[in-house]
Amino acid sequence: MLGEGAFGTAYLALDDSNQAAVKVMHDLSEDCADSFDTEIKSGQAGLNHPNVLRIIGAGRNELCLDGVN
Repeated sequence: MLGEGAFGTAYLALDDSNQAAVKVMHDLSEDCADSFDTEIKSGQAGLNHPNVLRIIGAGRNELCLDGVN
């Protein structure tokens, strides 16, 4: 586990030699899911900040982020 936030828990995922963070939602209510969708859309809109990871995949209940060190 990497950490926990308002929407869910972030885990370290390994694929061969690549690392990514996978964020899994805690609360699957419609309100929380809508907020999570907004977070995904913000990341896909090209948000570029050194403290924000690039989204490499997203589903209704999980988010995969690139650039985990």
